[in-house]
Amino acid sequence: MSSTPSMRPLSPAGAHVGRICAMCNGKVFERVQRSGFMQQRILPFFNMYPWRCVVCHKLVYLSQRSSKPERTHR
Repeated sequence: MSSTPSMRPLSPAGAHVGRICAMCNGKVFERVQRSGFMQQRILPFFNMYPWRCVVCHKLVYLSQRSSKPERTHR
């Protein structure tokens, strides 16, 4: 039985599950660091964060910062 080094776990730590990739229908995204002027200066005003599809590596922008549910104040 051989193991492919490029294979990643289906649900890595910090992954966002719940959206579907438009290119490959993948369901797991990982958070990536902001880079470039648009990601660092403009997208924060819209509360958008860069995520990458684990399957096809397409970059998408989601409004959720992490996969952890956000706490609401009572």
